[in-house]
Amino acid sequence: MASKATGTSTKHIQIQKASTHTFVAVAIASVIVSMSLVILNILWGTSKFNTRVHDAQETARDTLISNIEVTGPLQESFQRLEIGSNLIPNQPGDKKNSEVILDALPSTFDFPELAASINNLAEISSVELTSFRGTDLGSGAVVSSPSPAPEAIPFSVEVEGSYESVAKFLRGVENSVRPIKVVRVDLAGTTNKLRATIDAETSYQPAFDLTIQKEPVL
Repeated sequence: MASKATGTSTKHIQIQKASTHTFVAVAIASVIVSMSLVILNILWGTSKFNTRVHDAQETARDTLISNIEVTGPLQESFQRLEIGSNLIPNQPGDKKNSEVILDALPSTFDFPELAASINNLAEISSVELTSFRGTDLGSGAVVSSPSPAPEAIPFSVEVEGSYESVAKFLRGVENSVRPIKVVRVDLAGTTNKLRATIDAETSYQPAFDLTIQKEPVL
């Protein structure tokens, strides 16, 4: 009987050892599989990131090549512009076309220059400039931008003079080198002494920002 009990006990111990070994093996295999999945996920994420970086580098390269290719034709077009006839008639003979363009759409919020231009137009038209109102945002205006667009400069003008002189002033505003949009005109007085109050706006366009930009690749 003792021999039989001993044999049963030995088998029981062997079964327990086998179960323990199996559990350990399964646990190790689970850890290995889990670590493999984590590593594969990291490698997959790294591969996708490297692909995005490569695509961004190719895009930047293509943009640079395109910019270099258009440099020559752009220079030729500018030279043809400069030697061509005046874009707008009645401009000073020593004024280049490029300067006329800058006068038409300056790159700064040049409120003092706008006021001087309106005052000069009033003198030419023989009207009295009694009021020039607006807000000079020169110090806080946008100076440059990677994608510049025209920015409005609103202002109001009040002039007095004869009917003919006021009409000449309005025609001068209409034919100005610098585009001026007249929003509202109020007329009061008589033919001999007419007062015109004009609400208008012109524009400036910030300079193009040529600074190399950095963009994160996510």
